[in-house]
This record gives sequence, structure tokens and C-alpha cells, in this order.
Amino acid sequence: MTSQITAIIPAVDEPDIDRTIRSLLDQSTVPDRIIVAVNNTSSSVTHQAAARVQDERVEVVDLGSIKGKKAGALNAALALVSTPLVMVVDADTIVSPDFVRQALETLRTPDIGAVGGIFFGQSPRGWLQWCQAMEYARYGQQVEESRRVMVLTGTAAIIRLQALNDVHQARLRGDLPGHGVYDISAITEKGRKMKTNEERFWSKVDKSGDAGCWLWKGRTNEDGYGGFDVAARPHNKSVLSHRYSYELANGPITEGAYILHSCNTPACVNPAHLREGDQSENMADRRKAGRDPDRRGENQGRRAKLTWEAVRHIRSTYTGAYGETARLAREYGVSKTVMGKVVSGEGWREEVVPSVSAPSYYDVNAITED
Repeated sequence: MTSQITAIIPAVDEPDIDRTIRSLLDQSTVPDRIIVAVNNTSSSVTHQAAARVQDERVEVVDLGSIKGKKAGALNAALALVSTPLVMVVDADTIVSPDFVRQALETLRTPDIGAVGGIFFGQSPRGWLQWCQAMEYARYGQQVEESRRVMVLTGTAAIIRLQALNDVHQARLRGDLPGHGVYDISAITEKGRKMKTNEERFWSKVDKSGDAGCWLWKGRTNEDGYGGFDVAARPHNKSVLSHRYSYELANGPITEGAYILHSCNTPACVNPAHLREGDQSENMADRRKAGRDPDRRGENQGRRAKLTWEAVRHIRSTYTGAYGETARLAREYGVSKTVMGKVVSGEGWREEVVPSVSAPSYYDVNAITED
């Protein structure tokens, strides 16, 4: 069944946009064409994510850096639309499987120009997402009670192309304020320009290191490897900085592969010093660099920040009071995770050698001894 719908997904850096695309392809009535309109980014992350969906109805259009954010991308993509209906979908939206079919049934009424959706957030994490979830619920309740909407949500909406053209003509005549079909001067289009993930990443790198090393200046773990928070939807994700650098230069890492340093400097993120390898090569590199993963506790040599004497003292005096683990971690220069394992006994385990008594070949308690 043809739907006569073109779906437009405005995008910047969207590593999970394939989920949105699949939710459109899984519709009971599938759009005829899906345009991913990429604007204002030099990163290839959206192209790579969209490429995970192989379907001839999906088209990624790189708009370069045209004026306007989401509105600019939508206006440019609308010029490519010839179907009578347009579906606008945010890049982090998962569309309910029957949304398109139900919207088409509603649009059979000629004087209805568009159909919008009611949206729900995923399980909230943190106070901001809780506030968003409550706002979503309030909006849904308001629509249910009033049966009216004042604004079509950009989360997911199907609009008659003629209605959008009418808006454009009204702006040209001065009957409506703004410029274009979607107004690029709207308040939602303003604000400071956000750095891309790639820009944020390289701002934390010092390329003046010795031996050509590019040293990570952000947070590091106990082994010296950097950590970087990638802004992604619906949730940010933390990655090792040297792996992120390798992917920027070479594309996705082979599944299950390790990224090895030729310079033996964990904080280095110079792609020229990085290569793929397997677990055995990784272990060999660590031993060669003196980072033997089999060494624990005091056996780590100069890397050890704790001693058995300190560990036994910590355990004998630990009370479990609020904040005590964090205080001890700061005092001994280790992370809260390490200190937590120390006080719980999960880390720094003492080997207990069982006592062995001399064997008794004859039972002195036997009845024959009475």
C-alpha cells in the first residue's frame, strides 16, 4: 500500500538515528521515502549510523552548513518533496508502529491539515529527564481533555504539503511573521552554537607531547587511559579516548578488537600510534610495558598506591559511616571504586593457607579404646 508520504528527519550528529529509521520502516503503513537531512556538521557519525539500515527508501542528504538549525534543514528538505503528505520526525524519536496508518485515517477529513503525536519519554535518569517526563505527561493529558492542540510537535507529525505551502505564502505576504516554511528566526533556533563531539574531543588533546604522542588532558582511569563522554541520544555514553580517536580516523572498530598503542603511552590518542589487535597481543603489550594485568596489590611495584599494612589498617578502623569511603579514597590517593573493594574485601584478598595437622592413622576415640 502506497502512503504518499515523505518522511524528513533533520539531523546533526545522531549516532543512533538508525533506530528512528527502523521505526519508520516497521510502520504498518510505511512512508514512500525517508530523507535524513544532515545540516551543520563535519562529522560522519550520522551517515555511518544511517548506513546500518539498508533500504532503498532511505536517503541521506548532506546540506552542508545552511542557515538555521532544525528549521533550516527542514526547509531545504521540503524542496525535495513531491508527495502530498510530509512526515516530520525528530532524530531521537521511536514512532509507534501504527502511527502513520492512524494519521492517514484522520487525514481523510479534508479540512484537517495535519496530525501530531503524543510523546512519551524513556525511563528518566536524573532530575532534568524527570521534569521532561512530567511535561510529556501534562501535554498528553491536556490534549486528551481538550481534544485540541495549539502547536504541532516536531517529535512526530504528518502535515499536508499544501498546508505548509500556504504557511510559506502567508509569510511572503506578511500575513504571518517569520521567514521560510519553518521560521529560522524562531526562539527554538537561537542559542549558542554547540560544539560537536569531535570538536569537544580535540579540545582536550595536547599535540605537543614527546615522541609524537598526542596526550589526553581529560579524565583518566587508574591505568592512565583517557575517558570521553560522547553526547548521544537518548543518553550520553562514556568511551575510552584512544578508541574514540581511532574510530574518528579509521571508522568503526572490528567487533571484539582491542586498540593497541605502539608508543606504550596509555594517554596517547594519536591515531598514528594506534592499531587494532586481539586479546593476546594486548596482554603481551601490557607486560612489555610493565603493566602486567596478573600483578595485584603490592606486586604492582611502583604503580601500587596501597600496601598490605595500609589495607589492614583501613579494614580494622573502617566504621561504614556516610562519606567514609570517599574520605579514605582521597586520603590514600585511589578511586572510590578501589577503596570500596578494599573495605568490602572484594579487592586485596589475603590468601589463607589452611593449617594441616599430622594425620592420625588410628582413632583414639574408637570404642576399642574404652
